[in-house]
Amino acid sequence: MKKLYLFFALLMSLVSVGQPIITMVADGDCTSGTPKVLEIYAKGTVDFTQYSLQKAPNGGNWGNDFDLSSLGTVTDDFVYVYTDTYQGNSTGAFAQEFPSVTSNALDVGSNQVMGINGDDPLRIIETSSQTVIDVFGDGDGTGTSWEYKDGYAKRNNETGPDPVFVIGNWTGHNGELNGLGLCQGGSDPFETIIGLRTYTPSTSTNPTLAITAPTNNEVFAPNTTSVDVAFAVQNFTIAQSGGDGYMVYTVDS
Repeated sequence: MKKLYLFFALLMSLVSVGQPIITMVADGDCTSGTPKVLEIYAKGTVDFTQYSLQKAPNGGNWGNDFDLSSLGTVTDDFVYVYTDTYQGNSTGAFAQEFPSVTSNALDVGSNQVMGINGDDPLRIIETSSQTVIDVFGDGDGTGTSWEYKDGYAKRNNETGPDPVFVIGNWTGHNGELNGLGLCQGGSDPFETIIGLRTYTPSTSTNPTLAITAPTNNEVFAPNTTSVDVAFAVQNFTIAQSGGDGYMVYTVDS
């Protein structure tokens, strides 16, 4: 039986059902603190040409935007964004410490978006709208439970994505790569210590709808005549024919 979901809005623009979810961030302890690594899970089919990565250095302003388009389109799989560049040259630490990552990996090189130091938040945004899709960290992480200096942090299973940081959805491992890794004579590479591709997404089949823009209680300039309202849908295929159902909206006043 078809279902009808009704809600009020000004204008609607549908965003991709697939969602990128940050699942691990690592601050390596090889030469000059390399490699810096971010693991992202593509839940559903994710077209990464729609997304960018941002950093808030020491909890400051968000910036250092990096286009994730090179990752292409990925379905229900993990991708990696990293740098092991020091003074313009690769240290080779990523290939050494993450040998199983042979595809779906994006090297940002000297771009500062992955110039993280164990206390920097990261987030994924939809490039066109600047809508926040998922975020790790809030403010300066020094001394917090999510600090990951010379260590790593991992998302807890069946959580996320979170447009605002939810500290309870993460487990920090601050300092737990210090002095370890093949680069420092250890018997195991960082990927063995951390454990890659361990995140399990939520398996809920309940249909959900979330308005991702504008933000709650956002105030618009006088004489504004139209506003795009972006929403994300999960576990519900919108189609009047061949789908689960359709949506109806109306203009308020």
